[in-house]
Amino acid sequence: MLANAGIEGIVSPIPDYPVDVFEQVMAVNVLGVWLGLKYVSPKCVSGVAVAL
Repeated sequence: MLANAGIEGIVSPIPDYPVDVFEQVMAVNVLGVWLGLKYVSPKCVSGVAVAL
C-alpha cells in the first residue's frame, strides 16, 4: 500500500484558521491514511512491513 496523498490547506495564524479547512486537511491527511491501513492491514500476510 502506498499512502502518499495529502493537502496543505491554507497558511494562516491559528486564531484565524477556518475550522472547516482544518477538518478537511485532517480528513485527507490523517483519516484517509488511517482508513487505508484499516482496510488493507487485514489482507497483509504475516511479516509484511508498513512504512508511512
